[in-house]
Amino acid sequence: MKRSIQFIMAHLPFGEHLNHIAQKAAGSFSPEAQLWSLVAQAGYLRALDERHPLEGATVVEIGPGWQGLGTLLLHLFGAAKIIAFDHQPHFRRRLFDSLVETAEASIEALSNASGIDRAALARRLGDFPDLDYRAPGDAAVTGLPDASIDLVYSYGVLEHIDRPDLEAIARETARILKPTGRAAHNIGLHDHFASAGLGNGVNFLRYSKRRWNFWNRNAILNHNRMRLPDYFELFADAGLCPVWSQRELRSENLEALRSLRIHSDFRHFGVEDLAASHLYIDLSSNGANETNLI
Repeated sequence: MKRSIQFIMAHLPFGEHLNHIAQKAAGSFSPEAQLWSLVAQAGYLRALDERHPLEGATVVEIGPGWQGLGTLLLHLFGAAKIIAFDHQPHFRRRLFDSLVETAEASIEALSNASGIDRAALARRLGDFPDLDYRAPGDAAVTGLPDASIDLVYSYGVLEHIDRPDLEAIARETARILKPTGRAAHNIGLHDHFASAGLGNGVNFLRYSKRRWNFWNRNAILNHNRMRLPDYFELFADAGLCPVWSQRELRSENLEALRSLRIHSDFRHFGVEDLAASHLYIDLSSNGANETNLI
């Protein structure tokens, strides 16, 4: 049902706006949902900050979304400037303000998750980020100077972008990163319909490219179904070197693969590459040595 509704919305005028309304009605932007997302992504950024300090950084953010959750957190971690690219102008100031209110009301939980002391959080929550919002914008053609960016960042975005566009984004990333800069991406490799209780995290590997694209290649549903080795290959071809990475491997995905008939497009992958549900990766453009890779 969810897939059918989103398929219809994706082919209607203003379909993305209608999908936003549906998400809001379903509670995606409730204070409880906002707090859960803030705490989860704050933990991710805390670990990133330990590997690559964010204080004073100039950041390119890919896909800030409707409420600018990553944008707010990058600001809270001390990013000096955030240049955010989105394919459509989704950002809503009222949702951002609501997010700030949720953070202020739960500042202790956010402090515990982020490792940032409450006084610093309170101070930064009172200031709007130095944000250059570009939407419609193209992260593959930023117009930014060579070697000018400290961090290129995305969280749950790259899996929704088709491979040719990702290749262009990766090449642009390699161009704009400083020699000391990093790209950091949290990539969801799993079937996102599993989050709605439909199938499992690998169910979408059953389908041919043609059938999958019919249902899912649109502005709302799109998932490229790239597997972990595909990303490593893509980044290497663009001149980006992994300096740190982890994968999330769920036992339920491994179990599902025992009986799932995988389409021939994916049978050349190993079982763990098929089952991996997330890839967390930091990359450099200067050929830095690999330090902690999966």
